[in-house]
Amino acid sequence: ASEQRLAAARAEVQQAELRARSGADGAAEGIVAEARAQADAILEVVRDAIANPPADEVVAPPSDVPRDLRPAVTLVSAFVGQLANDFDIDPSLLGTRADIDALLRGDDTSRLATGWRADLVGETVKRLVAGEIALAFEAGRGLVVESRQGG
Repeated sequence: ASEQRLAAARAEVQQAELRARSGADGAAEGIVAEARAQADAILEVVRDAIANPPADEVVAPPSDVPRDLRPAVTLVSAFVGQLANDFDIDPSLLGTRADIDALLRGDDTSRLATGWRADLVGETVKRLVAGEIALAFEAGRGLVVESRQGG
């Protein structure tokens, strides 16, 4: 992407030079010189950025949720969002993605495995991933928990 930006900047400078050459006045030459100087400065900044990427760039660690439970992360996130909507609170108060991952990994210290969050979210999630209950969408209500027959 950076190389494309460099090529685009060079093309703009070349077009400006061609326009200036076609109109033989000195004002156009001054504009081209200024444009070239600005383009050179921009290119230098881009080159520097490519050569020296930020040291504090944060990369999310790969999920350590078991592969067979990864689809459940999205499902549980939707459930947490629906509960938050029902209680008119911020979803992160109920549980974050890290909390969901921890619960699905079986981490007993997860915020969703203890206290009021376990009562409100954790126990339902455990039943959901065990196949005892399911989530369904109901017009006017959003996501609802349903019992599964034979689940």
